[in-house]
Amino acid sequence: MVQVQGFRVKRCFLSSFFLTPIHMPLHGFSDASKEGYAAAIYIRQVDSKSEVCVSFLQNKSRAASKFRVHVPQATIPT
Repeated sequence: MVQVQGFRVKRCFLSSFFLTPIHMPLHGFSDASKEGYAAAIYIRQVDSKSEVCVSFLQNKSRAASKFRVHVPQATIPT
């Protein structure tokens, strides 16, 4: 595992066959419930020939705790 610590992968969002993009919108998708949540972000690139390339950027997910979380209410003196 010591050898793996310095391992890095560069993220290249453009493929080698793809021309210079002229339009690059970000697309985000998410969903949540009582059990957890998930989200993903993609970038969609369109070049001058109307070729489209979609690349994955990032995701995040989390499962909810099995235990109920208690948040104490602040008491306001009256």
